[in-house]
Amino acid sequence: MADILGLTTMLAAATALVWSGARACRIKNRFAKWSVVGLAAVVAVPVSFAAALTIAARAAALRRLADFAIAMRLAARRHLAEHHRHG
Repeated sequence: MADILGLTTMLAAATALVWSGARACRIKNRFAKWSVVGLAAVVAVPVSFAAALTIAARAAALRRLADFAIAMRLAARRHLAEHHRHG
């Protein structure tokens, strides 16, 4: 649950940074405009990268969990089949 909350926070932060960078294009002062746009881009890229890594790690964990569950079901079926043959 904490990883989903963290992921949501990272995605919200990246969205807010991109939005603020887009809004900064309306600033008349060139230096201020490009400073805000540059800062938003520099911060948004690593936040987006961290969010992508979190998504990939979550998917890998769920895949391992599903593989384990499938293996346990197959083992239980094999055990029941052997029990019925010998029983």
